[in-house]
Amino acid sequence: MLHDFLVSYTWWIIPVFSFFCIILGYKFHIKGFDYSIRLSGGNFFAYSFMSIIGFYLDIFLFSRLNAIENISYGSYLIYYILIYLLGVFSISWYFLAGMRRIQSISSIPAWSYPIFLIVVGIVSNYIDEVLNLIFIAHLYMIFAKSKT
Repeated sequence: MLHDFLVSYTWWIIPVFSFFCIILGYKFHIKGFDYSIRLSGGNFFAYSFMSIIGFYLDIFLFSRLNAIENISYGSYLIYYILIYLLGVFSISWYFLAGMRRIQSISSIPAWSYPIFLIVVGIVSNYIDEVLNLIFIAHLYMIFAKSKT
């Protein structure tokens, strides 16, 4: 029963915990999760690329974990938690990279980046070719000059 819940709702719970980590990082000035630190275009590209690689690794490991037939409940839970933490950190770093870059190139609030990603992700389920807006936004954030 818990296995079915974890498989069904993992990809909804990970972004919620990512937002929670970002909020706590900003409130308590935790260096890794504080979005007020400015970021250059090259670092934005590197952080985004690394977090996307981590997210794909997370998807691969979840699929491999769920394909195992003979695994004890305790082992499954331990592996699930470790893979889950990788997903939380990957999604958090992806959101943080965009939020930090927006802080350094414009006066738009940093929270507009994850909201933009979520809205475009939802709309892309219904309208084709909307996902290209994310690519255009990423190209703009890579090549835009930082404000002084």
